[in-house]
Amino acid sequence: MPALSRDRPPNAAAKSDDGIVHYLENDAYEVAIDPSRGGLIRRLVWKRGGPPVDLLYSPESQPQSDAGIDLFGCWPLVPFANRCHGGMLVFGETRWTLPINDPASGNTMHGTGWRRAWTVDEISRQSLTLSHCCDAGFGAYRYESSLRLSLRDDVIRIDLSVTNRGDEPAPFGLGLHPWFPCDETTTLRVDGVAAKVAFAPGYHPLDAIPLDPAGDFLIGGAVARETEIAINYVGWRGAATLTYPGSHILRITASPSLDMPLLWRPPGARFVCFEPQSHVIGAPSDRKGWQISPMWLLECGQSMAGWMELTAASPEPASRVAAISL
Repeated sequence: MPALSRDRPPNAAAKSDDGIVHYLENDAYEVAIDPSRGGLIRRLVWKRGGPPVDLLYSPESQPQSDAGIDLFGCWPLVPFANRCHGGMLVFGETRWTLPINDPASGNTMHGTGWRRAWTVDEISRQSLTLSHCCDAGFGAYRYESSLRLSLRDDVIRIDLSVTNRGDEPAPFGLGLHPWFPCDETTTLRVDGVAAKVAFAPGYHPLDAIPLDPAGDFLIGGAVARETEIAINYVGWRGAATLTYPGSHILRITASPSLDMPLLWRPPGARFVCFEPQSHVIGAPSDRKGWQISPMWLLECGQSMAGWMELTAASPEPASRVAAISL
């Protein structure tokens, strides 16, 4: 992957293994986006706090899962987020069979936008708009989706929308799947959340249950744990903050339409995912999931939208933190 450079000219592009990588830049950030690889944001570099810092997990090897899922960067989830168990979409008395794209689990994962090439509609030095049209190959879904990434001062904003282009009402959802770096010192605090999902084995949703303030990061805590972290929050109305001591903090906010974020980290991983999404795991296939967070039933021509904002900043000086806590 080409290295990011402060000397790169506006709207520059470079070849990747898959297609053309486009670059955006302002005084605070530099971003690399690969439209051909599912609208993938390959890298996001913060350069205002001192030496450049990679805000997204972006290893040299660019790993993929057995299902071909990119395990780095940030990519869109459309026309739904996370798992559709068994590839069977259920809404009311209607059932659609979807192609299984994760053979290991036997599920349809993350919709299909991350597997499709996106088209560049508009580009400037500080913004990029992509589009993706699905008219076949994903069950009965017919839709158009738009993704816009923009840099504004210290804020990175990603807007994602989808419009039903089918002949009948259909359930839709959206999400964004960022992969953030993580080590033994990384901490997370999640604010403004009401509950979480209890799961049966295989991440089948059972019910919304109360949160544990310490165990579920409401008062902050280290992300590196010996066991898997998989928390699907319900009714998120606040912000999440990742802190990298001695380096930077990263604030994550999202639209009210993406109020069911998933926090996930396998044991020993060098990344952590905090994924704003419009519904809980399994809502496309499990009635319990739909009861906790119904998907958006869009008529032909109707749309839904959501956004995520990332803001990097220098950490508070230790002396100030101590003074605030007194």
